[in-house]
Amino acid sequence: MVSSPIALFLLPILFTLSSAVKFDIVAAHSPVQKCLWNYAMSDTLVVISVSSPLAGTLQRLDMEIIDGSGSRNVYQAKKGLKGETRMAITTHADADLGVCFQNKLDGSVPEHLAWQHVRSVDLDVDIGADAVDYNAIAKQESLSGLEVEMRKLEGVVKEIVDELNYLKRREARMRDTNAIFFRMLQDVYEETIKVRCADVEVFFGPLKQLLAEVRTKVTEDRGVGRDKCRKRVVRPKWGK
Repeated sequence: MVSSPIALFLLPILFTLSSAVKFDIVAAHSPVQKCLWNYAMSDTLVVISVSSPLAGTLQRLDMEIIDGSGSRNVYQAKKGLKGETRMAITTHADADLGVCFQNKLDGSVPEHLAWQHVRSVDLDVDIGADAVDYNAIAKQESLSGLEVEMRKLEGVVKEIVDELNYLKRREARMRDTNAIFFRMLQDVYEETIKVRCADVEVFFGPLKQLLAEVRTKVTEDRGVGRDKCRKRVVRPKWGK
């Protein structure tokens, strides 16, 4: 049996690997998809179990399994769900995985009576280690209860390591992106300073030249004025 500290540590992780929900979806002539999203890493086994009892022939329940990556991968698409349906897929990207439903109303039914046509959906999504059928493995390999539990823990630990590696890769990618951004920002700042200095030189260059010319002219005028003053001065002649 697994010790208590390990069990307490892994309990939240095991809880996040599986999700189950039950809801009703009303039929419509142009139905909008209702999606339930769970995050899954790349190359992860996901098992989707759907139970939806048939409720009349005037509505059709369709299901589509997609992800939220840039590629918008479509893993499965099935129309006319009846009773129990079970699907297993392997994800292609680190992204949210969506299980989407829409209930199509038959054209013979008026839109104002659509509320009378409802399908109940019981959805169960198992991701990663929780999606593995350990009972079948135990029968095939003749494993004891303890060995089965250890196999489960091994799968959970592997998922934790994979997620940590993914977080490290994402951190490195974000760090590189920040370095490139700040380098670009520094280059833009330096170019802006150069342009402003050039603009200042263009604006004040002629002004400096004009001031220098005015200063030279004033100096010359002052020199001419002194010469004229010297010529006008009459020195007194003193007699004996």
